[in-house]
Amino acid sequence: MVKPGKASLLARVIVAFAALAGLVVATAWWGLRSSLPLLEGEIWASGLHSPVVVARDLWGVPTIEAQDCNDAAYAEGV
Repeated sequence: MVKPGKASLLARVIVAFAALAGLVVATAWWGLRSSLPLLEGEIWASGLHSPVVVARDLWGVPTIEAQDCNDAAYAEGV
């Protein structure tokens, strides 16, 4: 038989553990989500000499259109 004081302590420990686990999961989700590439919009980069277009097809495969190889490599992330 569990005494009322110990049951209350056990409930607090379980709630604290659940809150900590939720915080860890939320932080991991946010960190992983923020590392994904942008799929829409425009980005201005000072390292480019001419405009570069990065488009994706139906399967998400990127296609890079650039005036020269240096700009294409910059857009690719090399």
